[in-house]
Amino acid sequence: MKNKTRSCVPAFLRSCVPAFLRSCVPAFLRSCVPAFLRSCVPAFLRSCVPAFLILLSAEASAADGAQSKGFYVQADIGLAREKLTNGGTNAEYKKQAVHPRFSAGYDFGQWRLALDYSRYRAIKKDAHASTKPVPILETEYNTHNKVKSRSVGISAIYDFETQSPVKPYVGARLSVNHISIDFSDDGYIKNTSSVTLPKVVLDKIFPGIPDIPANQTVHFAQTTNHIGITRLGVGATAGVSYEITKNAALDLAYHYDDWGRLEGNRVRTQEISGGIRYTF
Repeated sequence: MKNKTRSCVPAFLRSCVPAFLRSCVPAFLRSCVPAFLRSCVPAFLRSCVPAFLILLSAEASAADGAQSKGFYVQADIGLAREKLTNGGTNAEYKKQAVHPRFSAGYDFGQWRLALDYSRYRAIKKDAHASTKPVPILETEYNTHNKVKSRSVGISAIYDFETQSPVKPYVGARLSVNHISIDFSDDGYIKNTSSVTLPKVVLDKIFPGIPDIPANQTVHFAQTTNHIGITRLGVGATAGVSYEITKNAALDLAYHYDDWGRLEGNRVRTQEISGGIRYTF
């Protein structure tokens, strides 16, 4: 019987289990299992069960020790590519910038639930145009656009168990996003002739413009506008973490977020981020 037991139990397992445990487990089983059941179980199975139970116990203990559950906080630095598409003109405004991302959540084991906050750097877009509607007049237009955005989201994340410090994960995100758009434009008109152009003549081309003296420039238009929009958005994430201690892990991830349509403008972001997560 002794030789058969050794054949079922790996040598490394016998060396890791203290002698008193190896001697106690069979006795414990004999006290708990009725005699008629013991007589029905083949001898070689009875010899393997103690080792199997010890192995399960060791694996469970190792898993419990390696897996950290509880509340956590995470700080990341992301390289984001923001893209705003104007639905009316199809004009695109793009910006690549580094920005911070902060999150806090709860780790349930393989599932995590987290709240996060991101503030993106402003997208600025200026345009300039000049025309000559008549030979003696020159006009100049300048437009200035500034888009600022921030996002608060909740994410559900699934960590794949790999039995190693490296764990890939995927997740989905629901967000509340706010876009702030500041728009302004102005224009100038110049009389290139050697005589004063009276208002009655200018009204036929630019209503409301006063007399323009010879070789002079006047400011003829200026508008400003501010729009603030809040919308729901959806996103997805995929990444990998590396456990450096039981409570701390390095994180590298890709994020995609679609902020939906905001007053005819569609905003999307793509981001690569890296940071550290600490579980309490």
